Amino acid sequence: QTRACHVNNRYGFTSDLHTTAQKLAKVKDSYHRIMSSSLLTQPGQRAWVFTSSGWIPATVVNATASEVSFSSDYGQTLSVPRASMSPEVVMPMHHTSIDTVEDMSQLGDLHEAAILYNIQQRYGQDKIYTYIGSILSAVNPYKPIQSVYGLDVMEGYMKKQLGDLSPHIYAIANEVYDSMWRQREKQCVLISGESGAGKTESAKFIISYLSAMSQRSSIGAVDFSVEEAILQSSPILEAFGNAKTIYNNNSSRFGKYIQLNFVEQGQINGGIIIDYLLEKNRVVRQNPGERNYHIFYALLIGASEEERTRLNLFSADQYHYLSQSGCVADPNINDVQDFINVKHAFEVMHLAIDQIQDVLSVLAGILHLGNVSFVQAGGAQVADKAVVECVANLLKLDTYQFADSLTQRYMVLRGEQITTPLTVEQAVDSRDSVAMALYANCFKWILQTINVRLRGGEKFSSVGILDIFGFENFKVNRFEQFNINFANEKLQEYFNKHIFSLEQHEYSKEGINWADIDWIDNSECLDLIEKKLGVLSLLDEESRFPKGTDHTLLDKLHKAHERNPFYLKPKVNHPKFGIRHYAGEVFYDVIGLLEKNRDTFRDDMLKVLKESRSDFIYDLFEHMSLSTDQGQNTGFSRAQKKGAKKKATVSSQFKDSLHSLMTTLGQCNPYFVRCIKPNMEKVPNHFAPDVVMNQLKYSGMMETVRIRRAGYPVRRLYDDFVFRYNVLIRHLPDNPSNIMCQQALQKYDPQRKDWQMGHNKIFMRENLERLLERERDNELKAVCRVIYNVVITFIMRRRYLKIRQKIIFVQKYVKAYLTRKHYLMTVRAVIILQKYERARQARKLYAELLEQKRIEEERRREEERRREEERKRELERLEREKKEQELEEMKRRLEEEERQRRQAEEARIKAEEEERLAALAKAKELEGQIQRERDEELRRKQEVERQREEERLRQAEAVRIDRELQEAEEIARKEAEAEAAALTEILNLDHALQEAEDEVVEIDEFMEEETEVEAKSAARQSRTSIGSYDDMEEETRSRKGTFSGEGQLLNLEDEPSIEGFVLMKGSNRDSWKQRWAIINNDTFLFFKNKQDALKQGWLRKKGGGTGTIGRRNWKDRFFVLKQDKSLCYYATSDYHSNKPQKTIELSQVINLIDGGSKEHAFGIETTDRTYYITASSSEEKREWLETLRVVRTMSAEKIKRIMEREVDPRNALGSIDLDNIDQVVAADQVKSPNAFVIITPNRVFNLQAVSPFEMHRWIGALSPKKITIGDEGEIRALESGWLIKEGKVRRKRYFVLTENALNYYKSEDTRQALAGSIHLNCLCSVVAQQIKEHEPQSLTGDDTEQGAFTFKLNSRKHSIELTARTEDLGIKWMNAIQEVIDNCPPIQTITERLVLHIIKSRKPNWTTIYKSQPVLTHTKTPIKAPLLALPYGKPELSLTKSLEYGSLHQEAVKVFNALLRLDAVGNPIPAVQGILQTCYDLEDLRGEVFCQLIKQTAGIKDEDVDNDVILRAWQILGCMCCTFSPERAIMRYLKMHIKRVIDQYPNSEMAKFANFCDANLLRTRNRDYPPSKDEVIACLGRRDIFTNVYCFGGGECKINVNSSTTAGTVVQKLTLGLGISSKSNRFALFEWNGEKYKVVDERALIADILAKFEKYQLSGNLVHYQLFYKIFCFINIYNLLTESLEAAFLFEQMCDQVVSGFFPTDNATLLKLASLRIQYLEGDYEPGAVIQDVTKLYPPSKIKEEAESQKEFLSTLLRNTTNKGKGTVSKKLLSKVPDLSTTEHIERTLTSKLQEVKGAITEQWKQIQGTSAEEAQEEYMKTLQLWSGYGTTMFNVTYLLSDRRYPQKVPLWLGVGHKNLSVFLRGDREPQEAFSYENIQSFGTPYTNKYKVVVDGDTLLFETEQVADIARLMKAYVSLIVKEKNLH
Repeated sequence: QTRACHVNNRYGFTSDLHTTAQKLAKVKDSYHRIMSSSLLTQPGQRAWVFTSSGWIPATVVNATASEVSFSSDYGQTLSVPRASMSPEVVMPMHHTSIDTVEDMSQLGDLHEAAILYNIQQRYGQDKIYTYIGSILSAVNPYKPIQSVYGLDVMEGYMKKQLGDLSPHIYAIANEVYDSMWRQREKQCVLISGESGAGKTESAKFIISYLSAMSQRSSIGAVDFSVEEAILQSSPILEAFGNAKTIYNNNSSRFGKYIQLNFVEQGQINGGIIIDYLLEKNRVVRQNPGERNYHIFYALLIGASEEERTRLNLFSADQYHYLSQSGCVADPNINDVQDFINVKHAFEVMHLAIDQIQDVLSVLAGILHLGNVSFVQAGGAQVADKAVVECVANLLKLDTYQFADSLTQRYMVLRGEQITTPLTVEQAVDSRDSVAMALYANCFKWILQTINVRLRGGEKFSSVGILDIFGFENFKVNRFEQFNINFANEKLQEYFNKHIFSLEQHEYSKEGINWADIDWIDNSECLDLIEKKLGVLSLLDEESRFPKGTDHTLLDKLHKAHERNPFYLKPKVNHPKFGIRHYAGEVFYDVIGLLEKNRDTFRDDMLKVLKESRSDFIYDLFEHMSLSTDQGQNTGFSRAQKKGAKKKATVSSQFKDSLHSLMTTLGQCNPYFVRCIKPNMEKVPNHFAPDVVMNQLKYSGMMETVRIRRAGYPVRRLYDDFVFRYNVLIRHLPDNPSNIMCQQALQKYDPQRKDWQMGHNKIFMRENLERLLERERDNELKAVCRVIYNVVITFIMRRRYLKIRQKIIFVQKYVKAYLTRKHYLMTVRAVIILQKYERARQARKLYAELLEQKRIEEERRREEERRREEERKRELERLEREKKEQELEEMKRRLEEEERQRRQAEEARIKAEEEERLAALAKAKELEGQIQRERDEELRRKQEVERQREEERLRQAEAVRIDRELQEAEEIARKEAEAEAAALTEILNLDHALQEAEDEVVEIDEFMEEETEVEAKSAARQSRTSIGSYDDMEEETRSRKGTFSGEGQLLNLEDEPSIEGFVLMKGSNRDSWKQRWAIINNDTFLFFKNKQDALKQGWLRKKGGGTGTIGRRNWKDRFFVLKQDKSLCYYATSDYHSNKPQKTIELSQVINLIDGGSKEHAFGIETTDRTYYITASSSEEKREWLETLRVVRTMSAEKIKRIMEREVDPRNALGSIDLDNIDQVVAADQVKSPNAFVIITPNRVFNLQAVSPFEMHRWIGALSPKKITIGDEGEIRALESGWLIKEGKVRRKRYFVLTENALNYYKSEDTRQALAGSIHLNCLCSVVAQQIKEHEPQSLTGDDTEQGAFTFKLNSRKHSIELTARTEDLGIKWMNAIQEVIDNCPPIQTITERLVLHIIKSRKPNWTTIYKSQPVLTHTKTPIKAPLLALPYGKPELSLTKSLEYGSLHQEAVKVFNALLRLDAVGNPIPAVQGILQTCYDLEDLRGEVFCQLIKQTAGIKDEDVDNDVILRAWQILGCMCCTFSPERAIMRYLKMHIKRVIDQYPNSEMAKFANFCDANLLRTRNRDYPPSKDEVIACLGRRDIFTNVYCFGGGECKINVNSSTTAGTVVQKLTLGLGISSKSNRFALFEWNGEKYKVVDERALIADILAKFEKYQLSGNLVHYQLFYKIFCFINIYNLLTESLEAAFLFEQMCDQVVSGFFPTDNATLLKLASLRIQYLEGDYEPGAVIQDVTKLYPPSKIKEEAESQKEFLSTLLRNTTNKGKGTVSKKLLSKVPDLSTTEHIERTLTSKLQEVKGAITEQWKQIQGTSAEEAQEEYMKTLQLWSGYGTTMFNVTYLLSDRRYPQKVPLWLGVGHKNLSVFLRGDREPQEAFSYENIQSFGTPYTNKYKVVVDGDTLLFETEQVADIARLMKAYVSLIVKEKNLH
């Protein structure tokens, strides 16, 4: 019993007595083994011997009576006395340990040594895989093992149960795949182990197996691109994420979770790879003996010659990032093959060639970046700029900006940018941070690209493979090892939870007989790391603390956790702390811990990288935002963003991602693979027991074996068991599921060794489950065989019946064929007979028809000839009748005259006879006269009747002729239509395409019309209407909108909400009048009648008819274009109550004629006639023609929609703005039912609807809307309060800010009507205006308060100024409004959406895009709104920009209209300069102009390729590309557009301009000035700019530059061209304005300098500016040959320095130098020679000083004389003294001094006759070299500090030389102090015109206007010093 109890305790069993057969059997077996230990007497017997290191395997060598000798497997000889032999010392080895087992849960010896021995024995047999239940143990062999991973092996494991075959990684993969279908849930495989244990290879084998299973599940020909992509992702990830460490040649330096998604058919449908904590630090530094990431070495060795040349690659040992560890190559790594595999994998991932080249450029750039070194000289300086240039070229960065960002830090303090130089250490950190950021973001981009390639559709389930970094413990462990080991702790916790904790808890919960097994719990260690105040918490806290350091962090850790048993404090004072992990104790170095956790990457570095010309570099950093981006839109420095989130630290990000991983794993069914490293040397066939034992211990392998051996890993609910194994228990009686389970298992395991019954589940061991699964498969196969036989019988029977049916079918058709063949032969014979007979009849008929046609044609010709003759005869008859009528008329007039004459004569005769015969004659005469009058009247009537009859006959004849002509024309027209109808079917397709294009055009026109409606409505709102009043607010109600068309914001709520007839009267005494009313654009309009006309107005129409008077008559007619596409005209404008005089159907209009004989004329040609019409103006004519053209092609539905929206307010009798309506109430009366009243501030309107329903509709639509706040369900107020609304009249309003609008009221009662509302979206902006105090005003109401802070809110339609009471309140409102604007969703126009779509598609179908999206193509119509979504309001410009601009929307439209007019402009240069100036001033407009130019050069027809209009647009686009760089999306769109043009039209002028644009886009830099006129001309002609560069001595050189040529480039070209050595003095360009020189920065653009010169000249400055080439840095000034060109430059420059007054000496020396100078210029003195300009020889300042001193002397003398002679000197004498202050006296004094100097110089000149020019030059230079300041550039400064180091406010010289910086008193020959550059710590400009120098901790502060020149010169000297140090 004692021994039994001892054994119980040894094996971990509890003292509780369970009388079960299982426990008794175990005790009995243990007892027999104890007894057998005394029987180990035979040599060769295997045994376990216990030593100080534990149990070891041994063999009996010799056995005597006193002792037994053993030989261990590890070379030890052990002797055990017989007396001490006991189970604690010696145990016989179980046969399972001797023979080895595949599943270690079956081992008879249950201790760690047995597990180790089993693994070792199998390892020696090349059996590296061993099971522990369903857990797989894999030992890394460090060698390839034949016939282990072939396809045949893989196929052998398919569809096999776990345990059927020997252990293998394929068996686990197969089990995972089967479990996914069997359990219908997600699966995951966790691969764990130390670094170098083979985790990555195991993951690859699992993926390969699953890919093979996926392909086998595919039916038919399936594209296996997804599986191939998954497999090919491995070479890429290994190359970029793996590296050689001291433990592993292919160590994963990042963690990855690979999730494979499966569909129900069993195929892989996609996947995703998630990475965890890439070791970025390895890019810049490695431990000794390790390597950087594989891809760098593979690139250097595997790149082609072309790639090596392009990337400027060298060998690996020449790169600092690769050679610092001392290991650049490994014989076990094939870098060449790796590079080939990576490039092939890139192709599989569908990476384009340019993308691959971009990745390689980034890698090469990182390598070259590591070679950038720094030296200390006034701060860190780049040692070799050639390396920086190489990096900048590879990354396509600006070289100067990149170099500055490496050595300087830029900060913005109080709105001013401050530059601070970095130390060398800081510069190195800055360099390394760029390298790490580049690599990390490149790795992330590659991973995203792979995931895009792997992305699939819907998934059924998934399998995850976790391959994460193993536990690491190096000599020095840093931040990366801490995170890696933290991740392994979490995974170990997950393993423990699933293997031990959850499993044992499940046994206890279900009531299973179970003895708990002890296991190592690491939860306390995790609490130390991640709980509150844990290591991670303190690390993050200290990282966010500005003054936190690594040492303060260590102090906090010691203080907080020194008593924690899992925390280790070093015994000596080292900067490290330790943690007792599950795998052992690890100490972590804290040096650099905070910096790595912060992951600092400066904003200025990020900005430089984002400005790269490479789209790839921009994409890498696009997701990273600048910290200064927050709050910058407010336009006010104090308006900071609220609630800005802090940047997460690296450890917190990793912790969150790790928790996310644990959540993902918790949703899956896990499988575990434990990878074991056999030795630390990574050699094959070597097994180190201590190394493996350590891994077995901390991985809990012993406990795992125990629980797998004793436990029941298979659990199923009773119902699930019955359902699963129903085929095995189908013969059992129907009982409850638990009884049926028990009955079934009793059959297979009667002793109940491998199963137990729980409360709800059945628990089984894996061997029993495999037995059940095998029996189930056998039963199912038997059943399947029966089903198969039945199915086969059915199929064969059905096949027989089908064959029989087909035979009958064939017989039928064969018989039919033979019969039909005979029939067809008979029919063919009959048809031949019929053919000949019909042919004969047809020929006969044809002859008859020909004869009839001939007769008919002759008849028709005869008829036409007859009609023509009749017409001619009729015309001749009419002409003849007309002539006869004229002759008859003439004859009648003559006869009438003759008759009247005769009558007069007869009357005279009769009068005479009457005198004689008075009575008789009088009676006769009266009777005759009466008779004649009767006859005359009768004849006149007959004549009139005859003329009328003739006129009627002539008109009837003319009508008959016209009718016959019209009938002939109608016949001809019908014949033409009949001929055209034959072509209709052929052109159906073209017509369909044309209709589709017309539909698109109509859509665009409709959108433009909608935009015009908005513009008109805005114009209406600005006009005074009936409802307007003095207190009217400008804003309208807020509306929701959406973008459509070319950026137009269409207000969908602008559609008429209600319309109809109403009765209306102004007052009670007026009568009711019917009016047509409508609500449109927040305006109530009423008209006299319904608006059923598309357009109407007065026009003049030419009269019709055949008469001459009718054709010449022009009359005013009122034309109306109606909705039914009919054009009517009336005599009056009241067309509703009158019938039209004529109706013209637009469907019958053939053509619209633009022009005519009269001004503003047009014509409408119909099938009947042509109508000639004139308008009052050209604009009216254009509107009528455009309207008629559009309406002709529109459908009725579209016209109806336009009619509903288009309301012309000009035709309205009146209007009421809805904002002015105070109240709308019902006023039902008996006499006037359905009446209601509109109340406005000025008057009351009475209206009456047609029904009660209509009345309520009108009241609801007209009633003012209310917004209430605070109540549940109402609009939430974000901010509210009183503000003053600025305007012509200042008004105090109560403002309420909601989530999408700013509403305001007249009082705090928000239940009243709105006074106005401003809709807010992302394009709005709020800008601080000023801080001011208003004078008290007498305002209406309460508007008497003064305002202190004013800000402007720019919205879509309005920009209003609001004034707050205090500055703090104003900033509060600004922040609140800005936050609402920032939270608004982004707005994109259709152009922006299409551009983004085109960019993403990469290879767009341009033809289809341009055809379906005309918004992107060329147009001749002005746009109504911008193409892009531009910010609202007028832009805020700096004071230097004096031009006045409207809003960006207005300026965009103006620019496009200017583009349309350019083809009609004679000289386009001013217009082009205006566009460029606008884009320069308005940065937000540049992208819009680029899009406009792309639009105007896109979608061109082939015949218009080199059209002048198109080429003009290309010219302007070239100017834009030379001047500005568009934002990234537009840049890509532009490049794609350029590439398309070049490919499509390679030899055209358009392609030449496209190439010009493409070349300039690569080199465009930020400009300081808009282009000059010369530059514009050069860009328009695609050529360079020509300018002159001058030098001393009158020399000049013409150079050609482009828009991106820098001053440094010009200097380099001139220096090379003049043959000046680059190692000598350094030259530069200077600006010369006639008075002083200003050095030009080498990075400055020559084009900017020329533009600045032009600007100065246009501003009225008469100074002629020049570019001067001269020495900048004096280095070699003593050893130059006199005849050399460089000596001439030096001599001329020294002469200029002397003349400028920067050479301190006496007057005699100056005269000597002047004489030497003139001797050099003119030669020997000749009699009569005159010095023309002495100021070029002698310092003018010296002459002025002498003149001033003489003036001072005379003034002093005069004062003394006056004082002494007071009262004695006569006034006459004083009056003769000259006035010294007059200009004449000063000029006389200067003239006299000049003459004196000329004379003195001339005397000196005479004395040096015979001196050659070379001698004079040499003597001149020797004199200058005597001065200590020779070769030093002097600057006039004054000292500002009061430390008495130098005289304060006294003129000084600051001398900048090659060796030092010196300070002179102005005019002194010796300096006050000189400072070496090595002692200068920093220099710069802290304030305007202030220059600061820090020397050995002391600060010097000077005041000067030349701070930029001083700093630039000092920086140049420092760089030269750095260069000299590198050479030495």
